[in-house]
Amino acid sequence: DYRIQMQRSAEAASKYEPYASAIDFSILNTENTPEAQRAGLENLLAEGVDAILLNAVDNTSVNDLVEKACDMGVKVVTFDITAKPGACEKAIDFGFCNRAYDAGQWEALAAGADQHPINVIMDKGLQGVAIADDIYQGGLDGMNASGGDGAEINIVGEYYGEFAEGVQEPLVSAILAANPDQKIDVVFTQGYCTT
Repeated sequence: DYRIQMQRSAEAASKYEPYASAIDFSILNTENTPEAQRAGLENLLAEGVDAILLNAVDNTSVNDLVEKACDMGVKVVTFDITAKPGACEKAIDFGFCNRAYDAGQWEALAAGADQHPINVIMDKGLQGVAIADDIYQGGLDGMNASGGDGAEINIVGEYYGEFAEGVQEPLVSAILAANPDQKIDVVFTQGYCTT
């Protein structure tokens, strides 16, 4: 849902001034693998684009292509999962860590962590992506900030939800099945997990 919303917003913005008369905008989707994204970026550079807005698959697999694009004079802006923060491209921070801290704090308080220990299942996001580690730690820090005297945050299980609901459902179910005698107070997710 997030990717569709992101793409539609960018496409809509490109059709209105001041962008409509200034840019020729198109979206390139690849499979969510480093190999597919690398091939897509190589094709864009071969076509001679002037700018790339990039939501990277991970933090490292396309760094050399980002550097190559910059060397060619192509403007690169990374967001969400940034390819090579602090290098030649511009990176947009979405404030995920602050949101995770606030969410973790609220969830722990809602579950009573200021009064008694709570049991938590933690989503580790997407393996190999630095922002997922930051979101995890931000959520945990927020929960720990909510604990009262002697209250603890007990992590019953962890999983990689890959920012996708379909992946999360069986993993959360497996943790619940493996801990039938545990009352779970919070499932901290990094993506869609509504069911």
